[in-house]
Amino acid sequence: GMGSFFVSSQADTSGRAPLPIVHGTDDLATSYGSTLFLDEALVPNPAAQSRTATTLDQQATDRYSLQHLRLRGIHSLYPLEEVALIAVPDAIHVAWTAAPVLEAPPPVEPAEEPPPDRARFHACITAPALPNDDGSPPDTTGNGQTATNRDDLADLPILAFHEEADRILDFAGTYATLLEVHQALVNVGQARRNWVAILTLPEHFGVRHCRAWTTALRERLGLPAHSAAYRGPANLADLSYAAVYHPWLTTTDALGDAGRAVVANGPGNTGGALRRVPPDGAVCGVIAARALERGVWVAPANVPLQRVLGLQPPIADAEWAELFALGINLIRPEPLDFRVMSAHTLSDEREWLQLSVRRLLILLRKVALERGMAYVFENNDEQLRNAITLTFDQLLQRLFALGALAGATPQQGYRIVHDQRNNSATDRENGRFFVDIQVAPAQPLEFITVRLLRNTDGELQFSELT
Repeated sequence: GMGSFFVSSQADTSGRAPLPIVHGTDDLATSYGSTLFLDEALVPNPAAQSRTATTLDQQATDRYSLQHLRLRGIHSLYPLEEVALIAVPDAIHVAWTAAPVLEAPPPVEPAEEPPPDRARFHACITAPALPNDDGSPPDTTGNGQTATNRDDLADLPILAFHEEADRILDFAGTYATLLEVHQALVNVGQARRNWVAILTLPEHFGVRHCRAWTTALRERLGLPAHSAAYRGPANLADLSYAAVYHPWLTTTDALGDAGRAVVANGPGNTGGALRRVPPDGAVCGVIAARALERGVWVAPANVPLQRVLGLQPPIADAEWAELFALGINLIRPEPLDFRVMSAHTLSDEREWLQLSVRRLLILLRKVALERGMAYVFENNDEQLRNAITLTFDQLLQRLFALGALAGATPQQGYRIVHDQRNNSATDRENGRFFVDIQVAPAQPLEFITVRLLRNTDGELQFSELT
């Protein structure tokens, strides 16, 4: 749900009071828009959102931690460390208005037919003439023989049918809410660095719509066209915190024996009410289940979706490659079920393409900050460095043993660096201590460096180095 998160303070007099519930109307005809999903204090103008994650992080921390104000919409989840996935299914809707209720016209009494005239015989009914039948012999085409082989059929004329033009794409109007919420999810994910946003698209979106959506989102985030060479400022949008899935699912509310969900066409599927839903709920379930079963570093793909009976719209085989190249994770039909065939983020950088890599680094960040708190008040000496080496070596050895890191030996899978290469004499004099943790995720095989810093105020900071 999109309920607000309340801080444990009773002095919140500046926050907006909860809106009263009025039964019988939802006011969405006049107020539907991205403001329903965002904190208006952090995003005062959804159409022109800030592109700097650092600014958003500072503003959210200030309102929540210092001013003790409520955060709203997706920003209400900002203080929660446990959140790993976020989705806003309702963002795919467009504004609507109530249809006028038309009164039925009064019934018209049928006029009584006059009684038949029985004083004379009626004319006999004759067969109607065929259209354009002037009595001339029909035109003859061909030789009157039946074609039974491919060569004969090759000479026949081909009729081409053209589909009706699709509805107009209007990302400045009709789909503005969708783009504004998706941009906010990317911004909050990058600022928070704790979760991945699972994005979905309207049900009717085909290849042309998906291509236009990708272009429009990247323009709003200040990024070039998809896959274009770009090495801009690091504080611009990081699309590795977002993944998009399509198409929609036709699912059933029916449950199998003992209330367990059943697989499409599998045993125990007794039917039920059918409905079409965005795929984000099912996808989040697959990601969470895969993480609990095998770890966040295992790609949540090629897993059957439960209670799915069909896809809408159907994606033609010829369109899969183009959608895949756009970074869209497709759900595809298999002989016995339906499966997500990839688990990619929207990032253009190859090392951040896999969703499992981003989630592994999120896990590593959380654990590093948690375990690093034990050394906040320790002296910056050899004993501190040895203790940190032991702590993180045990952590990374465990990840290596579980298959999260690549390499034949632990030395090939990770490194811990905290010597003169990243700690100068000036840093030590100023009370700063840097720990660089270099990891090689199972895929891709490049090293990714993350840095843990203890500053002069005793605070821990975590960053990723490119």
